[in-house]
Amino acid sequence: MRALTPASLTALFAAVVLSGCGGGNDAPAPAAGPSPAPAPAPAPAPAPAPAGSCGTMRVLGATELAAFDGSYVVKVFDGSSMTPAELGGATLALAGSTLTYTPDSGLAGSSAATATVTAVCENTNSSGAPIGVVAVIDTQRHVDFFAPAFNGLYVSGSDLGSDPAAGRYLQGTLAKNTTAPAPAPAPAPSGSYLGFAASAPATGGGNATASAGAWLAGTYYGRSSANSTCTLQIDAAGQFVGSMNGSTQTGVLDGEGNDRAVSVPTAGFAFGVTATSTGQGVSTGGVGGRLTNFQLGGVLDFCAVMFRSDTPMTIAPATSAPMVLKNSGLLASELPAAVIGTRQGYAVGTLFSPRSAPVACTLNVAADGSVTLTTGDRNFSAQVDGGSGSAADASLSGRISGYQSLTAANGLFYRVNALSLSGASDVTEILIELAHTSAGSQVSYASAQVRPAAGGVGSVSDACYFPN
Repeated sequence: MRALTPASLTALFAAVVLSGCGGGNDAPAPAAGPSPAPAPAPAPAPAPAPAGSCGTMRVLGATELAAFDGSYVVKVFDGSSMTPAELGGATLALAGSTLTYTPDSGLAGSSAATATVTAVCENTNSSGAPIGVVAVIDTQRHVDFFAPAFNGLYVSGSDLGSDPAAGRYLQGTLAKNTTAPAPAPAPAPSGSYLGFAASAPATGGGNATASAGAWLAGTYYGRSSANSTCTLQIDAAGQFVGSMNGSTQTGVLDGEGNDRAVSVPTAGFAFGVTATSTGQGVSTGGVGGRLTNFQLGGVLDFCAVMFRSDTPMTIAPATSAPMVLKNSGLLASELPAAVIGTRQGYAVGTLFSPRSAPVACTLNVAADGSVTLTTGDRNFSAQVDGGSGSAADASLSGRISGYQSLTAANGLFYRVNALSLSGASDVTEILIELAHTSAGSQVSYASAQVRPAAGGVGSVSDACYFPN
């Protein structure tokens, strides 16, 4: 293609197509072998040519465009500055003359969109050799398709789900109908819950050494069934010291035969670590990386673990709820401060949506009431804004939950229910549970599902536990 001249609108259109989408420039063709990810190209600029015009490019027909029918995994960039920034992922599909654009859930500023191809033009490199087609939509938007890949790209063009003036564009480095490969899982860090879950025996337990308790190190506070305070201290060397109902016992994970560790995938990744010493022992249990209880040898009681903290806490029943209790109509302004923020934990799945292994999860609650829960490949979002009917937000107390049943700490847990309509007949429901005492509150657990608005089993669900 020739250099841009102010007098030639058709040449201007052609140059914009090429500079905006990454094709038809003077860069050499990629060398054989894998191409590196391309540097983000400048954002597509508005082209003043009439809609449907190919300018000086050769006009092609539906047959040439059909060769590119399929779905493309793309990345979206902000080209409004000199250093374009990657914003997130999306999918672009071509079927006949229809383009369908679907942004990933984490991509802000874009919405799903469709567009019609009004003209198909032959794209060429600087030597005039064909490299693909330009699918023209209108004077401001177009998409280049390349075959084979040009400078590492199979597709490049306008972000169809945003305002053209925003300067956003998309690029794809995978051939059509290719699913982006899942990233290789990072090795579990030494001493982490994921490392423990991957190595602990799943049947009958096995001998435990100090490393089995390293990720649990800290001081925990709870309430016993006799309604007295209980405390558990664990250090990185594997020593456990538990106190409950006037009895204090110790145990050390030194590989001795009665020191045990077990991970139970069939029970939602429940885990247990038992540390013993002469005539004494401390047995702990939990789910998804969160310690929920402990017992002492010969003490016929059970401690429901509430918090891990650097300072002592009073584990007496709270005299007041941590939030405004509303069966329906909860507003963002009524969310307790303990809920606002971002937390990292471990998702273990549910009975109807099980997982074969725990994965990292993230809960984010913003002050404006927007709630997201990301658990591996499952993403949920809801908005606390009062709601109505089957999507009415609420704050509740006294409802038995999975976590309460594990700890027997009834009356010390409160829940925030965030519900939002999801499509015509479904709602997304995110439940956040707080352990609460007179000394403070702590998010302990969250679950989410997409279910029929009328109630029933969700089509997808997950459960996430957060460190004490």
